[in-house]
Amino acid sequence: MNPTLVLVHGAGANGAFWDEVRPWLSDVEVLAPSLPGRDGDARAAPTSAREAAEALLATLEAGGVQHALLVGHSYGGAVVLEAALSAHPCVAGLVLLATGARLRVHPLILETMALAVATGRAAPLARGLFRPETDAGIFERTAMRMATVPPAATLADWQAANAFDRLADLGRIAVPTCVATGTQDALTPPKYADFLARGISGAKRVTLEGGGHFFPVERAEQTAALLRETIDRASGQARHFSKVPTSLP
Repeated sequence: MNPTLVLVHGAGANGAFWDEVRPWLSDVEVLAPSLPGRDGDARAAPTSAREAAEALLATLEAGGVQHALLVGHSYGGAVVLEAALSAHPCVAGLVLLATGARLRVHPLILETMALAVATGRAAPLARGLFRPETDAGIFERTAMRMATVPPAATLADWQAANAFDRLADLGRIAVPTCVATGTQDALTPPKYADFLARGISGAKRVTLEGGGHFFPVERAEQTAALLRETIDRASGQARHFSKVPTSLP
């Protein structure tokens, strides 16, 4: 049975973050839920990655998902790691994109997000987080999607990311895992992915040459190809994602 591909967004985003990727996955069963506190959800945003994972798993249970390949970008990676550590039976595998086992956030980011809450104005997405050659349309669409997230939810996400630390717990991950990062990621540099791959038994390490922190939207077709390859391996219940390429151009 093929697992459902569950795409989990990062801090200050929502399920629409994956809209650049989803057209390349039209032949795959995909869910891209938004965490609480956005998209009309009246609940407060989770205050920890563990709380966010509990909300995610509850959503999957309510939807009848029994076999899920969880894909997390940045803070979303922390959320899916927590889901795997909970040993929930629906978690069939992980794909960790531009993330780490510990996510420290620069104080200026937290200050900026707190100011956004105080003023009621969403903080703009920094163009510098994207590669210079990225199409302006991709950046503008991503910025517009993230601008719909309430500032309070964005601040809660960043605070939860800053508190996340599972450096000592990676050995408990017992599902097939693929770890992917771009070589030009300034927020979660390749050493973060290296640590994840070393700490999680049998994890596959994938490098996207020249990719930045937002490579899932900047290189949506390549990201989708990686996910499709990974879901093919997960559907065979393989402990290792041996056929996933170790690098992408």
